[in-house]
Amino acid sequence: MLHPSQWYLQYSAGVPDHPIADGAGWSFNFPVYDQLPMNCNKDRSCGHINHITTPVNAAITATVLTMTFRVETTGAPFFQYALNPNNTCTNPAAVRLFIQRQGDTLEVDHEFYRWWSKAAAKLTAGTVTLTVPLMPDQWLSVLGKAGDVDQIATAAFRAALQNVGNIGMTFGGGCFAGHGVNSSGGTARFSLMRYRLI
Repeated sequence: MLHPSQWYLQYSAGVPDHPIADGAGWSFNFPVYDQLPMNCNKDRSCGHINHITTPVNAAITATVLTMTFRVETTGAPFFQYALNPNNTCTNPAAVRLFIQRQGDTLEVDHEFYRWWSKAAAKLTAGTVTLTVPLMPDQWLSVLGKAGDVDQIATAAFRAALQNVGNIGMTFGGGCFAGHGVNSSGGTARFSLMRYRLI
């Protein structure tokens, strides 16, 4: 499951299409952008990492999704997430587990086709394991609704597990879980060591 050619860096900028092999897993370097991040939406030199996914196209029957990763830094990097003027919240840069249903077109009418784990791992140097049960109350829709908020959301979450297109992770902060992260003031490498359905 960790072959880098099967993982895709999506909706990102200034990065290759795939991560690179790294031991038994893979890794990538966060783009460095040593300017005010709010200029990112207008500056083509502003790179960022948003989504990294791998295709599944099968029902998920596991009960837990887990990953272990390592972040290595040089200097004192700050993980920037406020890359657009509309990102005015102050939640720190983080990575979350991600599930995307088959047929998602990124439109609002597919609100329940993308799911993010409520649990997030703040981006900081070190090794972290993020483990999340595949239960509706542990996941959020694209508009931030919990999977157990009502019967419609719960049914949609279960339908997504039965019709999965991609799984992976997203990087973001502030108001948005997947709108991208880069670094300033130093470098940072993200290495995925394990990603498993249990």
